[in-house]
Amino acid sequence: DEQERRSNIIATRVYLIVLLLSLISISIFAWASLKTTAVTLKYLTKEQLKSLPIGVQCPCSRISISYNEFTLLEPIYHEICSSDFVSDRWINAIYTGSNATYFNIRDFRSFSSSQFQALAAFCHLSKAYVQQSIDTFHQSTFISLSVLSENDLQTQLQLIIDQFQQEVPQAFTNQLDLILRMTMGNKIVSGLLTNYIILYGSFSFKLQSIIYHRDDGTFCDCQNDLYCTSSAVFDDMFRARTRYISNNTKVLPGIASGCLPIISMLDSTLECFYNQTCLNDIISYFPTNERFSALVIHINSSYNQYTKVKTMLENLMIEEWITTISYEKYYDQCAPISCTYSKEERHNLIYVITKLISLLSGLTLVLELIIPIIVRFIMKKLNHEQAPSVPIHVGLNQVKSSIKKAVIELNYFKHYPSNDQQIRYQRYGTRLYILLIAISAGSLSVYHLTRTTIHRETILNLSLSKYLELSQIYATHLYCPCTSISTPYFTFISIEVYYHQLCSSYLVSSRWIAYSKSMSRLLGDIYDYRINAGNQFQTLSMFCEQAQQTINNSLTNFLKTHIFNLQVIRKNQLETQLDSAITDWKSSTINQFISTIDLIRNTTQGNQLMNRLNIFFQYPDDVRTILEPRTYGDCNCAFFARLCSSPMKIFTDSFTLLIENFYVGCYLIDALFLSTLECFYNEICMSNINHFLNSSLIQSLTFPALSSTKNSPNQTIRSIFEQMMVDQWSWNINYSSYYNHCAPNLCIIQYKNSDDIFTVIIFLFGIFGGLSIGFRIPILLLLRLTEKFKNNFTFEISIRSIKHFFIGTNEQQMTRRLQIVLVSTTLCILYITVAFNPQLTSVEIKNPSLSIYENLVKQHSYSLQCSCSQIAIPYGSFINIKSNYHPSCSRDFIGELWMAVLIGQNNPFYQNVSKTYIYSGVGQLQALSIFCELSKSTVSQSVTQFLNKHMVNTQLLSPNVLSQRIQMIIDEMKTTMPKLFINTFSLVRQTTKANKFLTTFGSTWLLADSYNPTDGDIIHTIPVEYDECDCGLSSECFTKLYGVIISCYILEGFLQSTFECLYDQECVDKTHTFPALNLSINPSRFPINSTVESVLNELMIENFTNSLSYSDYFTQCSPSSCIFSYIDKFNIIEGITTLISLYGGLMIICQLFAVIIIKILPYRLVHVTPVVNISTN
Repeated sequence: DEQERRSNIIATRVYLIVLLLSLISISIFAWASLKTTAVTLKYLTKEQLKSLPIGVQCPCSRISISYNEFTLLEPIYHEICSSDFVSDRWINAIYTGSNATYFNIRDFRSFSSSQFQALAAFCHLSKAYVQQSIDTFHQSTFISLSVLSENDLQTQLQLIIDQFQQEVPQAFTNQLDLILRMTMGNKIVSGLLTNYIILYGSFSFKLQSIIYHRDDGTFCDCQNDLYCTSSAVFDDMFRARTRYISNNTKVLPGIASGCLPIISMLDSTLECFYNQTCLNDIISYFPTNERFSALVIHINSSYNQYTKVKTMLENLMIEEWITTISYEKYYDQCAPISCTYSKEERHNLIYVITKLISLLSGLTLVLELIIPIIVRFIMKKLNHEQAPSVPIHVGLNQVKSSIKKAVIELNYFKHYPSNDQQIRYQRYGTRLYILLIAISAGSLSVYHLTRTTIHRETILNLSLSKYLELSQIYATHLYCPCTSISTPYFTFISIEVYYHQLCSSYLVSSRWIAYSKSMSRLLGDIYDYRINAGNQFQTLSMFCEQAQQTINNSLTNFLKTHIFNLQVIRKNQLETQLDSAITDWKSSTINQFISTIDLIRNTTQGNQLMNRLNIFFQYPDDVRTILEPRTYGDCNCAFFARLCSSPMKIFTDSFTLLIENFYVGCYLIDALFLSTLECFYNEICMSNINHFLNSSLIQSLTFPALSSTKNSPNQTIRSIFEQMMVDQWSWNINYSSYYNHCAPNLCIIQYKNSDDIFTVIIFLFGIFGGLSIGFRIPILLLLRLTEKFKNNFTFEISIRSIKHFFIGTNEQQMTRRLQIVLVSTTLCILYITVAFNPQLTSVEIKNPSLSIYENLVKQHSYSLQCSCSQIAIPYGSFINIKSNYHPSCSRDFIGELWMAVLIGQNNPFYQNVSKTYIYSGVGQLQALSIFCELSKSTVSQSVTQFLNKHMVNTQLLSPNVLSQRIQMIIDEMKTTMPKLFINTFSLVRQTTKANKFLTTFGSTWLLADSYNPTDGDIIHTIPVEYDECDCGLSSECFTKLYGVIISCYILEGFLQSTFECLYDQECVDKTHTFPALNLSINPSRFPINSTVESVLNELMIENFTNSLSYSDYFTQCSPSSCIFSYIDKFNIIEGITTLISLYGGLMIICQLFAVIIIKILPYRLVHVTPVVNISTN
């Protein structure tokens, strides 16, 4: 009727408008939506790298690069270090030989040669120290997982180099200061008698510290003040009764005199050596014809002529550094094979058209179904058509009956005419059609809903609280690039050190030390507490100061360290990383402090340096005075200096007070380390001491006892020292300050998620349209075949029917055929395009086992990332290191040598040779034991420190990468260990040489003969000569006596020795009681004619092996998940899904095109047919 026709027209118009608006809306949405695409570029040049966006990852094919492969450090030294003033010519020219101690203590001629030997040593040590530090730095590795930009590399490297240039001089000067302070603590006597003088006495000789008159009018005592100096002079007085008498002095500008040549050299300037007149004046006081030119003043120098040597040494005599960082070489070494980054971009036109096509059929079906219903419903309302009123239960029954009838009679394949049987089959086909659509659409929908794709989201100006929240959710997929890539530790780390109560107690106060020393000059017994206690407490004070100074300097350097972060580091990762770094720093600081002091102690003992506690004087006649080692009980300081000790006492005429476990020994520091402070935890013990110190000469002082609740009273001072005088360390990491300094202005979240609801709806529309048309044709064919079979059609006839369905000659059949061809062709092209379009696919595996991980490494090594549940792993948990030493370091062998020496002393041979030979031989055996002990302790400390360190890494390393990294670290450690040891050892040796220290058996300087001395006269010293080589000029002088090298210092002689004697039975023990080393039994990689010094330079290590357990490392890491990505080049499911979604739309479009082509083609053929004129003859 007319109303139905009008309703259909309106529905058609609405349908077209809604369809058009829907397609336009979807087009806009599809074009506006962003997609995240992974882009991989291969073999980029460094110029191309600059154009890539933030967040690009270019993994280095070589992740560890030695600094020497792309950096170069060159120091330029002060001109003094290449001048004549550090040459042997100058040092010999100003050497006064055996007359040195006959001048006034401030006279330049007394110590001039030693001062410039010290300066030459400073230059030599500085160059060696700097060069070894540079070599170590160059050999160390720069870890670069991904290539850095040129600006980031320059910034990062310059900060590392700046810190290196600051730390190297400080380590040197700290060690030098510690050596000199320990020298003062042990009261070692210089052969130049510049810190102590030996005074003659009727009953005993006396060592008296020298007092210097400073330029400001004050006085200082070498016993109490290490840096006690005064101006150097030329004095006319010579061979005076004491060294304090002066006459007609002339002050030398800039040159200082002092307790030790090194101390006075450090306090001097070089101003006189920039002035030719002043220089000539100095030379005129020496018996030499040599001539020298003054230094040249350079305007661009970092120093001037008034700069003290100490200031120059604090920079290791360096004028400037030349630093070269080559980005080209770094990039070539990094050699990134590929770069990957994610980018967000709008979809292209093809994507939009594809989406429209996929939605077309679904939209048409849905709109064809719902729009007529809606239009009819609205028109009924507008026409005020009301349905007859019925009761509710009747209405519900009617609706139920209607639905049931509609479901039973539903028929999508109805055609006219149809009999009852055909209608029944058509209804069956409809139900099959709906079932297939439901199953297929449901399956594909589940696949699409469960499929995850990579999404990327950018958030600007993310607050800390929001970052912490997101970091918990997205963990490794949150990327926040820092605007400041380097953050110094001090901006967000605070470290507190709480020292042992001793270091803040009265025991190390200047009042207590002065109080304890108040009676030291009135008594003569070296075992008396009142003589030694003040020096002991002064040494304790020195160790507290040194520990605090060392920690403060080390802490300052540590807090200047920069953490380099291209992106924000997660809070737990940063805290774990820094806890490990602080623990490693603490351990390194303590070990370096302890090893330096142990080296100084062992060197002092090995050289048997003289102080008043390890010698006594003997008078063979009225002229000669000789030194003899002191004994403590049955313990001889020449043999067991470290162990010889005796408890201190307070002696009175009627009573002796024993100070429990407070010792005096051959060396003050060694005895102090054996002591405890238990008396000073006890009020009664302290009261007794105070009673004996209280006299009419001094004012009694009372101090509180130490608290036994804080520390154990029977704790040895050595054990306190081994903790660097520290009771507790604490630190705080302020993550908020770190985050603010990093200051990210944006954060990128990259995560896997399913598509949004709108995308899913679009997909369902596309799938529904494609499936509805796709299943309609085969079911329609199936129904027709069923009808034919019912009519007794044969198989051949059915095949012809199918062919007839696709092949025909009328317009409709041709249109259908063309439509099928167009659809098939288009679908094939699209399938190839979609199915063979490479896509980045990520796969996550939870809690993988080692075997699963090893398989993943083989298949996906480049993209595999496994997050460790424990990011800080101690190296010792998966690495084992063993070292073997030179056969001479065998405990059995050294013990047998000691027995040979001790027993041999009773032989007539030993009784007929000089004591110099005996002491030197014993000293060299001690030296062997010392060098072996130092080598083992150095290696042991370095290995222990390394094994206690933590490898901080959020990702599990593959076996190859882990093995390479560990091997590089160990190779670096093997190179660094000997150099660090040799640096410190060389500094100790040069300090001993320059200060001309006396030894207990007079191997460097002898006491000069004195004729008719009176009480208070100075006993002078003269340098020893070996084969016309003067120990005052060179400490390397030596001679051989019965096969033993005797030198100025025991250790110097032993270092020049070889191991040949130890393999010679006649040399080791002529009685054959104790066997020598045997090459066949005790093989060595060092030739037997190697010098001890050359073997010591390699820490006497025969071999250094390490083993790595990857399974232990894997267990420690305990990866919670592994993620790998791969390029999926053939995605069948994606291809099929796309074809289904496009199929319905393509059927509609291709049908339209087929109709147009079929309609137009005949018309064009008619109009282009040529007209042929036929003529007849």
